[in-house]
Amino acid sequence: MVTSRNDGSFNYGQNYITDFKYNILTEEDGLTSSKVSKEEYFKIKIYNLQDPSKITSKEVNVYDLLGQENTYRLKQIRAQFTRNGKEFLTFSMHSYEKGKPEKIKYFILALESGKIEKEMSEKEINLLLDQKDTRTYMRETMYKSMDLVRGGIGDQINNALLKYGMEYVSGYIIPSYKIGDYVEVSGTNFAKIYPEIAKKMRDMNKIYFRPDQYNEEEWFNDLIHWFAPEGQDVMELYATDETTGEKTQIRSFNDFKQWVETHPKNED
Repeated sequence: MVTSRNDGSFNYGQNYITDFKYNILTEEDGLTSSKVSKEEYFKIKIYNLQDPSKITSKEVNVYDLLGQENTYRLKQIRAQFTRNGKEFLTFSMHSYEKGKPEKIKYFILALESGKIEKEMSEKEINLLLDQKDTRTYMRETMYKSMDLVRGGIGDQINNALLKYGMEYVSGYIIPSYKIGDYVEVSGTNFAKIYPEIAKKMRDMNKIYFRPDQYNEEEWFNDLIHWFAPEGQDVMELYATDETTGEKTQIRSFNDFKQWVETHPKNED
């Protein structure tokens, strides 16, 4: 049986976005893996963002790169990362031999060339991702300096976005189906500023900022301006003191930063 899937999820970095689709043969447990058949594929579409006025893309079938004798199939997409100014994607593949433990290989794909740069062990991959000159593009490593839970600001931003069919996840905005069936941003500053993009928001996957081009302050300020009602400068946000209940209006990242600094977190 061949399982087909369009992953529907994007990995992203400064200069490249990657998305995935694959047909994978489902084999019986305990049997030796067969060679990857012609009907199977593991395709990575690589979008090049280096020239925003002319975004280009190319598609790579990893199984073609591994050759006709390959018996390894996709196990997991690990991470997209940058080293020495170049971007890479790492993923694991697995294969079985009857009566023996699962065999796993880890690969690094160079996104500029679309070719496999290196095969590594799990230990080598983990060491590489932990090195200081390796930057992984995951929300946990990119957007952790300001805790939006403080003062109830994160909840208020999310409630505002839910009106338009979206929700905030640390580092980006994604569609939400808690209210309605699609994203609709008409009547917002965003729709006024970017009318053509707003028309296509029903098909959105994520809104994020390119990490080396923008910073957290710009992201926060744009977010609360874009999705405020058209003509209103920013969302109406109030940080609430955990002890006294006193409310302070927040109109910018700097306002929020100052409020956090002057209102130590209640550890009780």
